[in-house]
Amino acid sequence: MFKMPISYVSFVDSDRQWLKARVGITPCETARDGAFCSFAILEDRPFFVPDTKADSRFTNNPLVVGDPFLGSYFGVPLKVAGFNVGTLCLADHEPRTLSETETEALVELANVAARELGLRELVDTQTRLLEAQREKELLFDQLQQEKQRGDRFLLSLMPGDIAEELSTSGKVEPRYFHDVTVLFTDFVGFSRQTEVLAAEELVELLNRYFSAFDDIVARYGLEKLKTIGDSYMCVGGMPESNASHPVDAVLAAMEMRNVIREVARNAEPHGISFDIRIGLHTGPVVAGVVGTRRFAYDIWGETVNLASRMESSGAPGCINLSERTFARVKDFFQCEHRGRVTTKDHQEREMYFVRDLQNSLKSPSDEPGVPPQFQRRYNTYFRKPLQAFPRLDLS
Repeated sequence: MFKMPISYVSFVDSDRQWLKARVGITPCETARDGAFCSFAILEDRPFFVPDTKADSRFTNNPLVVGDPFLGSYFGVPLKVAGFNVGTLCLADHEPRTLSETETEALVELANVAARELGLRELVDTQTRLLEAQREKELLFDQLQQEKQRGDRFLLSLMPGDIAEELSTSGKVEPRYFHDVTVLFTDFVGFSRQTEVLAAEELVELLNRYFSAFDDIVARYGLEKLKTIGDSYMCVGGMPESNASHPVDAVLAAMEMRNVIREVARNAEPHGISFDIRIGLHTGPVVAGVVGTRRFAYDIWGETVNLASRMESSGAPGCINLSERTFARVKDFFQCEHRGRVTTKDHQEREMYFVRDLQNSLKSPSDEPGVPPQFQRRYNTYFRKPLQAFPRLDLS
């Protein structure tokens, strides 16, 4: 079209110009100072030098006095996103001019090149945005995974709605629960065994028991609060209140006792096993989260103290109830009245041992599974199905 030996697209920055898609010219990069294109991008119109040796700006230009010995130059700026970023250039070894038609054609070619560059810039921008979005999504996924790990950790320490409140607001408002059942367990002779058991054996045995207790507590709708040494503490009736928690807690206690007896039966000769005391009391508590580095969900009040007294005032292999808990479960369980027993705080309190289900609620011929009569009474009293039921091992 133009019958010129040299053509190229040039991009210019603050120090250099790069020659792209070049024909008839060897350098791919030159200094900006004195470059023809550095003048062309300063204008919004074509920049033509018909005779380079006649133009004082370029008389001694290396591209004029040396290879490729430019005699004429014709450049049109390439405007992308409002900025001149380079030029579309034609050059000849001899002085010459462009006709009006050739000039219009060169300008149109420059516009086409600029549009293509704009599209490429748009594509590059979209690509960068997509990459940034992917990085953002990856970071979000990582943050979500960290949050989920944190949430799972909180859920291992406290009830779900309490963990959510702590995760959302960073704190938990103390709450008063007017009616819950607190359950304590304690292993009989544990202190003596710590003197003869290796640390690993002791931890392994406790983990076996407490892991089983965790499963039991979950099945009966109770909430584990904590372990203190060999003592296990859980509560029923919170954070969601319900009327069945005293019965649920006694059933859970029976199954905990079954676990202890099963381990003892299967222990190796002269192997280590424990017996257990279990105590329950029903009443009001205050619940909240304490600590800033290690959060702990806990409950406080005289109910907690009395439940602990029920445990320590019990007997190996027995489930010891306070009078208030007995009053709530007596229609379901046979209980032995122990009379007034002096506790560690030197107070006398009425206590009861759980001995069996009420005779009227037992299955005929000791059939396995939930006795239908027990299930019906539970449904009648609490208007909901029984969540779980222990194997009856009351020996």
